[in-house]
Amino acid sequence: MDPFEGFAQAGMTQFPQLPPATGSELVIKANGEVWIDEKHTQQWMPCVYHDAIRHELLDTTDILAFNMGGYKHPRAGGIAPNDLDRTSFHPLHQDWGEDREDRPPILFQIAKGPRDVGKTAGTWIYEDQYVVLGRDGDVPLKRYLDIPVTLSTQLEGWLLEAMMRCNPLISVRRDIIPRMLKVDGQVVPYNRLTTRRKHFRETVGLLAWDGKQWKNNIENVYWSIVPEWCRAQNSLQDWRDFKNSEHQRLKGANAGIKKRHLEDQDDAALESMRFKEEDQEDEY
Repeated sequence: MDPFEGFAQAGMTQFPQLPPATGSELVIKANGEVWIDEKHTQQWMPCVYHDAIRHELLDTTDILAFNMGGYKHPRAGGIAPNDLDRTSFHPLHQDWGEDREDRPPILFQIAKGPRDVGKTAGTWIYEDQYVVLGRDGDVPLKRYLDIPVTLSTQLEGWLLEAMMRCNPLISVRRDIIPRMLKVDGQVVPYNRLTTRRKHFRETVGLLAWDGKQWKNNIENVYWSIVPEWCRAQNSLQDWRDFKNSEHQRLKGANAGIKKRHLEDQDDAALESMRFKEEDQEDEY
């Protein structure tokens, strides 16, 4: 079924039946159509849900993949029972892979540099007129050029880490999960995705760029393992991946520091910290 049926003649900014937008009433559903006044300007635009155009998005990127030769290293397919649960082709990621010889330089970079700031993105507009919404909460998606237009539910940790390092403004909840299909009616859990990122970092010897706590303690252990000349280059590219014994040292340091930190908190602070940690990763 055409996801845009009924929109063709409606126009982008005029729909007489729609009342002015007030307060938080950004989205209105009428006669099976969805409209949004995202900035409360009374300039209404038609919307379409990402799931409804997934097939069209994949068809378009499949043609591009065919013309350019596709990914050098095929992406992991999803587990949903159809051909739509996959990561679409992205030309800038064409040669990327998990092995050392195929990783982009940002997956060797140790610390975030002054130029590693997020690149903002506007609202995702499809076919020059339709605001693309996530499936839950009618939230408009951002058109980040750093992310393929569809993502597999089995999205690899190394690829997720690369995308979020390329643009630190990308959010797992707001930008990654809405580009995935639901499986058995459920979205991929946030913690499952962040665990995949963390496992990749542990394997190769990278610190989390978005870690907030225990940074100095973890870095003391880290720099006892990594050569000083790597610090000067801010890269592990000319060295090697961590040995298992080395990343176990870092994991142990993180666990010990975290335990001592929690022991110093009262019950109320503990509850607050546990809640916050749902959206926060360890430093390593």
